[in-house]
Amino acid sequence: MDSLRLIALLLLLPGCAARQAVPLAAGADLATTELAISRGAVEQNPLPGLQTSSGRVAIKALGTVFVVWLCERLEAGGYHRGAEFLKWGTVALWGGAAAWNTTQME
Repeated sequence: MDSLRLIALLLLLPGCAARQAVPLAAGADLATTELAISRGAVEQNPLPGLQTSSGRVAIKALGTVFVVWLCERLEAGGYHRGAEFLKWGTVALWGGAAAWNTTQME
């Protein structure tokens, strides 16, 4: 459970902007996925490219860059609520995936 507390702490830091929160959530998901796989878990996501470590890194990196870019575009266009929804929705999704991954290691 210590890993869950650490993930929650990192993701809920006050003033954490998209440039920090989204990459932290992505990193937590990727790191816990790789750790779980190294301990015998099997990747259940059926998307192509996610069956290899390099594929998972590439896809997560592209997704992270896209979400941060889109959040910044939404903010610049005055769509602050949309940017916040996208940012925290992504953080919740990837942070939740990281938390789930930790349950698969026990």
